Amino acid sequence: MPDSILKEKLNNAIFEIFGLSDTKANMEDLLNDLLNIIKNSLDIPAVFICLYNNITKSLSMLSKAGPDTAGLETSCYPKTGRSCAGAVTAKCSGAYYKSGVCSEDIPHGLLNGSRFKSYGTEQEMCVIHVPLLSDNTITGILHMIVPKNLEKLYLDHSHLLMQFSNGIQAKLKTQKLEDELQKYADNLEQIIKMRTDQLREKDAQLVQAGKLATLGEMATGIAHEINQPLGAISLIVEGIQKAKSVGKLTDSLLDEKLESIHQQIDRINKIIKHLRVFGRSTPGTADIIDINRPLRDVFELIGRQLENHNITVEFELEKNLLVSADSNRLEQVFLNIISNARDALDEQEGTLLQLKKIEPVPKWVREWEKKIKIRSYRFANKVIVDIEDTAYGMPKHILDRLFEPFFTTKEVGKGTGLGLYISYGIVRDYGGDIKVNSKPGTGSVFSVILPSASGTSQ
Repeated sequence: MPDSILKEKLNNAIFEIFGLSDTKANMEDLLNDLLNIIKNSLDIPAVFICLYNNITKSLSMLSKAGPDTAGLETSCYPKTGRSCAGAVTAKCSGAYYKSGVCSEDIPHGLLNGSRFKSYGTEQEMCVIHVPLLSDNTITGILHMIVPKNLEKLYLDHSHLLMQFSNGIQAKLKTQKLEDELQKYADNLEQIIKMRTDQLREKDAQLVQAGKLATLGEMATGIAHEINQPLGAISLIVEGIQKAKSVGKLTDSLLDEKLESIHQQIDRINKIIKHLRVFGRSTPGTADIIDINRPLRDVFELIGRQLENHNITVEFELEKNLLVSADSNRLEQVFLNIISNARDALDEQEGTLLQLKKIEPVPKWVREWEKKIKIRSYRFANKVIVDIEDTAYGMPKHILDRLFEPFFTTKEVGKGTGLGLYISYGIVRDYGGDIKVNSKPGTGSVFSVILPSASGTSQ
């Protein structure tokens, strides 16, 4: 082969090596592509590569091209002088120590095994060893099986072979960085997933704690809800006993009274069942529901309590307002807001009782109504629930901190400061928002805004 042709082949191989894409899946794919470029560009029977392992302090074969390299899997320890057993190794360490290109003949024993046949004709073969350098440190050795009659030509172009080395080393370094980045990204993804799962778990625990705290704050009211039917049952039983003592207990009267007792028991069971449903831990999954359902469920818990506080509740509910949410969690949101409205109205009532002692009593004090107005409606692609109260309202410095965790204006023991914080988180989880419009002297309006799910099958 003329010198000019070999030089052209070497230059073409160098261009292909440097032009090889940096987006290989892994190191093995990259090494295979690099070795195939060298083998095909130079038209040589085989090529293989050994890379240095910092842990084992050895050079180990990682990749090869050409079927003739079968059986050349091996490794060596150049720093200790221990060579590869049964492979082409006599001068491999020379490339390692001298950091230069060197060559050696292939023993006839290997040739007799028909490992290196080119175009069907057995030739004398040699191995060219090309060191891979990074910052003057050997990172591996490239081994090229070439015809013996071209050995001198290859060695005369050692500078081009070292450009091979530079190109291969650059690609290996890039691939190593990409592999490390991918590993880091995978680890980071796992960490993020783990942290996200932990946050979800903590969020669920916080929501559940908020529910239990709400139930704790409502304990007195709930006890009253249950005491009312119990009191009614007691009166009915007393009436039955009285009728019996005077001989007026007829079968029809007894049936009527027993039916009344049964109705009161049903009422108690309904309250207890609803408490159990509300207090259970929910996964927070979303179903298509009518937003009016959790609104009505709130009044199963505190409807009587609001009546006992002399609070008038007005409803203006539009039909078929579908949203994607968990009914139990939305009930928690509405319960928190309505409970706060109840407390604000009680506080306003106490203030106005003091004002009524002043003569003359201001007209607005005389006309004030203790009222909560609830309105649900659709606006554009949103479903909105407005909960409006006639309490005093809130100044800006309180509004600014309203959804902060543990912020409360209530007395110690009467509020955790978690209700609105949890409510805001629940609504945001469903792609919604809570807006508050309030000024001192005008009351407050809490607007729960959720994406409409109209058109989605239930």
